[in-house]
Amino acid sequence: MMVPSDPTDSSNGDSSLRWMVCSFDDLSRRWLYRLLQARQEVFTIEQHVICQDLDDLDFDAQHVLCVDGDRVAAYARVLAAGTRYDEPSFGRVLTTTDYRGIGLGKALVRRCVQTIETLAPDSPSSRISAQLYLKDFYASFGYVPFGDVYLEDAIDHIAMRRMR
Repeated sequence: MMVPSDPTDSSNGDSSLRWMVCSFDDLSRRWLYRLLQARQEVFTIEQHVICQDLDDLDFDAQHVLCVDGDRVAAYARVLAAGTRYDEPSFGRVLTTTDYRGIGLGKALVRRCVQTIETLAPDSPSSRISAQLYLKDFYASFGYVPFGDVYLEDAIDHIAMRRMR
């Protein structure tokens, strides 16, 4: 399902940016390739994360993409309750290098929260595993840290929960 860009949703007002929210089965081969390419670019090459990125959770996810022509500008995946946690969640959050600093990260998280609220209207909360340095960023969306800091893929993370 293609969702048109909302000019109030990105600070740069660039009308060439479009939003898509779709299931794995609705992703074209091209967009699947592009989103996996973006994940590899950001997580493996840039952040030096050596992990099993393809973890079977993509099959059950809603994929949230901001695209510019044939390029992924921002991406995350939303998971239903019971997939990774008891609550709905989102992860694999990224903005590609050329699109940083224009507000797409904030717009992406807003889209993820909206997607969770649409797909799980009765869920009282959602949960994320946040890279520790982004704790304040996610707190600005109502996510509150809980528990201890832990290593995930050799990066400090903290569990965070957002109540409705």
